[in-house]
Amino acid sequence: MTSTTVSRKYELTDETHRIPENKLVRRIRALRDFADVKAGDLGGVIENERNLSHDGDCWVYDNAMVAMDSVVSDNAQIRNNARVYKSAKVCGNAVIMDNAQVFHNAKIFENAKICDNAMVNGTVRGNAVVSDNAQLSFLAYVSDNAKVFGSAHVSGDVYGNAKVSGFACIYGGAKIYDDACISDRATISENVEVFGNASVCDNARVYSKPRTDGWAKANYVKIYGNAVINGEQKVCDDTDGSDKSENKTA
Repeated sequence: MTSTTVSRKYELTDETHRIPENKLVRRIRALRDFADVKAGDLGGVIENERNLSHDGDCWVYDNAMVAMDSVVSDNAQIRNNARVYKSAKVCGNAVIMDNAQVFHNAKIFENAKICDNAMVNGTVRGNAVVSDNAQLSFLAYVSDNAKVFGSAHVSGDVYGNAKVSGFACIYGGAKIYDDACISDRATISENVEVFGNASVCDNARVYSKPRTDGWAKANYVKIYGNAVINGEQKVCDDTDGSDKSENKTA
């Protein structure tokens, strides 16, 4: 019968640090070779061995930190000065690096990458990338080949090949997908879908109209096709780009 026991791949050293959350973390040292890690290499810091699996090639590098009930597993990498804490989970081939922070039950998996100064409190998967100073709330779901960067704030769903950048704000309940681009200081409110090759930029705002039939939930507004919403436009009707000169404002 073949044993499935996993040999320990690291140990906790005597080097300790007190993090801002008043938790004590300890430097790790590799006990065997795996991936690009050699036996004897020092890694980052963790609170206890529940934070980093001994299975797979996952590792905490450099001065990165994993603590407070967070778990890193499979082949995930936590690098540089990245912080993973407060029950976050990072697995698959995901990479958290630079000064990025992943926290509060965030889930990062598959080939997702969180880098620069990004702060993520939601779910990121697939080949999605969250970078620069972007922020994702606990409602955010970013997947496929989507990219969120700049100083964008996202609480909705971004997927496909969609891009959200600048100081754009995506509210919870909004969906950005296909090859849609949201940039500059554009705002996409809840119950709005932007898809196809649509672009919303400048200071434009897209939002849904309240219903008048007694239902509390607003109707979805769809921006699609080759629609371009820009300038100071405020749009609350479906737009497909067939008449780009039409300003469908409220």
